[in-house]
Amino acid sequence: MRESNPYCSPVTDSVIPGPLAGMISHVVSIRIIVFLGVLVSAVAVICCYFATSILHITLLLGGIFGIGMGLAYNLCPVLINQYFLTKRAMACGLFYAGSTAGALIGPLVVRYLLDNQGVQMMWVIMGGSLFIGMCGALVLTPSENYFKVKDEPKTPDEDLKMKELGISYISKPDQVILPVVVLKTKPTFCETVNSWCLYIKDIFSSMPYVLTTLAYIFFHNTYIMLTIIMPATAVDMGYPQSKENTLLCYACLDLIGRLIPGMLSYYRFISNINMFNVSLMVLGVSLFFMQIASNAYIMLGLCGIFGFTGGVLLCLTPVLVAQYTEPDKTAIAFGLSNFFNGCVSIARPFLIEYSKISTGNYFLIFNLLGVANTVIALMWGGYRLYVRTKRTKSWSPDHSLDDVSYLSRAASIVM
Repeated sequence: MRESNPYCSPVTDSVIPGPLAGMISHVVSIRIIVFLGVLVSAVAVICCYFATSILHITLLLGGIFGIGMGLAYNLCPVLINQYFLTKRAMACGLFYAGSTAGALIGPLVVRYLLDNQGVQMMWVIMGGSLFIGMCGALVLTPSENYFKVKDEPKTPDEDLKMKELGISYISKPDQVILPVVVLKTKPTFCETVNSWCLYIKDIFSSMPYVLTTLAYIFFHNTYIMLTIIMPATAVDMGYPQSKENTLLCYACLDLIGRLIPGMLSYYRFISNINMFNVSLMVLGVSLFFMQIASNAYIMLGLCGIFGFTGGVLLCLTPVLVAQYTEPDKTAIAFGLSNFFNGCVSIARPFLIEYSKISTGNYFLIFNLLGVANTVIALMWGGYRLYVRTKRTKSWSPDHSLDDVSYLSRAASIVM
């Protein structure tokens, strides 16, 4: 289990600082937070050059690197959701697709560096490559600045977004319509701290947000644990030749799964929440079939299903969080989701070790994860059925689970 700590720890630490990153974003710009997060992560990787034991690597990667990535990772999806309304799923899919593409290319680069430069120089080169992220952080612009310099909105969605940011339009007798920006002074740190308690209370009063967070905790831990146990499971099932193919199939379908939801929801083939719920149910049910896979092809097919549904769910989670929370609470809400996910993920290595020692394989984990994902999918379905039944009596914006349809109705009323 010690060997898995450098991998498990940064994943856990990168999501635990979520609430802190969300709260700091109310005082410091996202550009500065992301810049510092990438800088800390790069320095931590470079310092692995001086590591002499697995403990040093665990502290550097699992501690410092994970915290730095947490500051950058938790806020980028929030910034994306501030810029997009109807194309949120597509934008988040492109954002998350980069990590999967890197996961496909990264092992080849690492192997090349190990063979030609050695372990120590590999850390230096990989850490230095992270400085490229600092260049990207420097050009991050808050959505308020973006919309202030735009001309008169051309679409209802853009008009609604500008109204949310305090930008309205007035007509003068002899002039064309001109924008009037209502500038709000930034609250002090004490005022921000006092509002955090109210923010958190309002956030958790939303049942859709609570269900989304629960689903995120279950499927994200499933997503990470599968990458750890699938190669070993292939060997245990008597398919050692498919050991590497499990992760390859998983990663390729994961990449496709991150790109598909945006196109489907944008062209109204299926709503984001329906896609999320169906993917969660498919993931939960398919996990039960892993232990009865009769050949390597069925096992690889299941790995592809795991990857595709995981990509869909990972892409849609920040979209749903932004959909079910107010714009000024999105950063804290997504940070809280990541925090609880990180707390639960601490048990991951212990669960993996217990399953292997007690049963000799990892099928116990597959069954437990299948139950968890299926239960939360049924909870989502039950809640949506309750809301739909209630909505048939009297329609209200609070009862709408489809943000796109609600925005279209609201835009028609405003226009």
